[in-house]
Amino acid sequence: MKEKLSKAKIKISAITSVIIMLFMLCKASIADNLKDKEAFFKTKIKLAFIYKFIEFIDGNWDFATADNEVVISVYGNFTNEELEMLMNYSLKNVKNTPIKIQYNPNIRSSKNSDIVFFTKGSDAKIAKILRNTRKDILSIGDINYFTDKGGVIELSEYRGKLRFKIDNERAKKRGIMFNAKLLELSER
Repeated sequence: MKEKLSKAKIKISAITSVIIMLFMLCKASIADNLKDKEAFFKTKIKLAFIYKFIEFIDGNWDFATADNEVVISVYGNFTNEELEMLMNYSLKNVKNTPIKIQYNPNIRSSKNSDIVFFTKGSDAKIAKILRNTRKDILSIGDINYFTDKGGVIELSEYRGKLRFKIDNERAKKRGIMFNAKLLELSER
């Protein structure tokens, strides 16, 4: 009888351990899923910011539409879901001009870009790409200290909110004039 009772305790203990492990795996999977959804949502907001930045450029930015499209080169690492969302931006128009997205193009292709966007995983490429772009290109980065590395607009997160900083002097040198409303919203 003692032997049967001991075997039953071992079985219950093993079953309990399996249930606890399954619970922990499910909990970890749910947490990962929430992190992925949060990252996807943040990427969506950043792309919307880029779209709006274009709308707030004043003055003569006609070079961007000279080839009848606004070419945005995106450098970094995206999940498949984020990449699909990124490519859907090619279906949009800005200032009555279609958008063309290039994902991780070679450096020579970035010369034809109107905007370059750097995000996670592209930190090492920034200096080389910015050296090889034409003067009047708008550079946006979701990279710490991006404006210190030669970029025009730096996106950052502070207390859960997305913020941006514009190096207006660098923008002017590149022939990009931002609307005063956008400059007011920019961090100093």
